[in-house]
Amino acid sequence: RKRVGLGLIESKNSLHHILNLLSKNKVVGFIFDQHRSPPGGVYVSFFNRPAATTKGLAALVERSDALVLPVYSYRTDLGKMVLKITSPLPYKRVGTREENIYTNTQVYSHAIEQMVREHPEQWFWIHRRWKGHPEPSSSS
Repeated sequence: RKRVGLGLIESKNSLHHILNLLSKNKVVGFIFDQHRSPPGGVYVSFFNRPAATTKGLAALVERSDALVLPVYSYRTDLGKMVLKITSPLPYKRVGTREENIYTNTQVYSHAIEQMVREHPEQWFWIHRRWKGHPEPSSSS
């Protein structure tokens, strides 16, 4: 990875490291379709099922105004790889910080869902995406 300018960001002090990279106009990638229980995650809909999803990306954008460009790759029938970079997802400010983070985490989850729908046979998924369940609302 390092030969082509890629690196991994350790979870310890990751926010500081990511903000530093963004301040230098570097690109930061997130693997978004991973299970992340609260408090670091929030349950949003993924293929019409609640899925614990990291809220780190939305929290980062809330703080930095970074652009989010969904990117994915797929193999053609001829065996060639295509890298698709889609249009930036606008950050929606709908209310409080937590409401913004929830709403945008749902937007990002929907973007992943759309990518999977385009090439479902190529979604490489080796973990339990829908493990766990959201806590019942205290207002019910």
